[in-house]
Amino acid sequence: PILLTSFFFSLHAALVAYVNSSMLGVHLGPKGVSIIFTLSSALSLFLVARAAGWIKRFGNVAYVAGVLTISAFLLFGIGVTSSHWTSVLLFIPYFALNTLVYYGLDVFLEHFSDPKTTGNTRGTFLTLNNIAWVGMPAFVGLLEDRYGFAVVYFFGACAVLAALSVMLIGERRYHDPQYAPV
Repeated sequence: PILLTSFFFSLHAALVAYVNSSMLGVHLGPKGVSIIFTLSSALSLFLVARAAGWIKRFGNVAYVAGVLTISAFLLFGIGVTSSHWTSVLLFIPYFALNTLVYYGLDVFLEHFSDPKTTGNTRGTFLTLNNIAWVGMPAFVGLLEDRYGFAVVYFFGACAVLAALSVMLIGERRYHDPQYAPV
């Protein structure tokens, strides 16, 4: 289940990655886009520094489910808003949360990996993530050209919800270990 969850999450990331800069650049210009990505990355670092404490407090399933849920809402918001500034304000936390999801997925991967085959498991994990990126440039180009940014973000949100569903259904057997103090 974790590999499929990761695949759907990477599928979403690949979908929107090819339009993020264009969507932001509609009104911001290149310097504005750079500033937004810098702010998003700074927020990501701030949040990642707190991730271990949240996992310890809430458990990894609740942590990842919460972050995926927030991400889906932010993507839907970006897609449906008619205000460019609202989409920019929604983009900053959305972009920052992606790192938090990968952090939680890595906790699952570590838990379910046999120490003897960890390399193979991580290789499969990365291969599936990369497969999600392979056909996306052409698909996103067609989608955006025909329907605009909103539909791309809608499909991205759907992929996040698919990742959330697979994780919630498939990780019922996961039990958080005793985490070291943070």
